[in-house]
Amino acid sequence: MSGSASRHFFPTGRGVGKHMVETIDARRAHDMLDQGEVVLLDVMPRESYERLHIPKAVNVPYFHDRFDERAQHKLPEKDAKVIVYASEAKDEEGAKAAKRLESLGFPHVYHLSDGLQAWREEGYTFSGGGLEREPRM
Repeated sequence: MSGSASRHFFPTGRGVGKHMVETIDARRAHDMLDQGEVVLLDVMPRESYERLHIPKAVNVPYFHDRFDERAQHKLPEKDAKVIVYASEAKDEEGAKAAKRLESLGFPHVYHLSDGLQAWREEGYTFSGGGLEREPRM
């Protein structure tokens, strides 16, 4: 995926003042991370995270039976900007997890469309399983 982000918004149904989860592309996510203004949340299973993840990502598997509790514990504060991602094959899980966080009261949630695949296509750094790749120049 290249170019600008496709903009998909998921309403939370909270009425007046409701927030939306915004779908962003890898370039925008990378820029936000460079500016230090977000927390990156990997929602893949722990084993997948350990094999390959985006550097500095926090792992809270979406299908863990205590997702809500673990997410609230691992994320620094409710007002933080959070980018949620999964793998391309599990992109729907990323979108669902992003909506779930928003319903838990996190007002600034973004979904990285196509997750790791989009990150890979842009040539950005990965971590995990002893793997380190330098970002493209």
